[in-house]
Amino acid sequence: MRHTVLALLLILAGITAHPIKAQADELTAGKQIKSIILEQIEALKRSDAAKAYSYAASAIKAQFPSPRDFIEMVRAGYQPLLTAQDIGFGRTVETDGTLFQEVWLSDTDGESWLGIYKLNQQQDGIWKINGVMLQKRQSTAS
Repeated sequence: MRHTVLALLLILAGITAHPIKAQADELTAGKQIKSIILEQIEALKRSDAAKAYSYAASAIKAQFPSPRDFIEMVRAGYQPLLTAQDIGFGRTVETDGTLFQEVWLSDTDGESWLGIYKLNQQQDGIWKINGVMLQKRQSTAS
């Protein structure tokens, strides 16, 4: 009887611990992806193409096979990331193993931007950036 009670307690502990572990994993992933995004933005601001490229997922690297190609793409279409200031984070949403992270920033001209970062966990377990959608925010000042 004593062993049965102990076994039941261990099973119940396992059942309740699983959601806690899942929440802890989500918090850890959230911290990791925010760090990755900030580190890539800082590398872009320093024109450190190799470092910025190191945060790109394999699918991005297939489209832009060198750090030089990658930084040229950023310069051509993602200029606000090169001059980002006042960076903040919004919601993180997970869909089918992909994380989407809202990033709010302003550029040196004072314009506000919303970036939606798409991150995928690579085979080695590391999260990498697999795309960014940037949208200029409308001014609320009148």
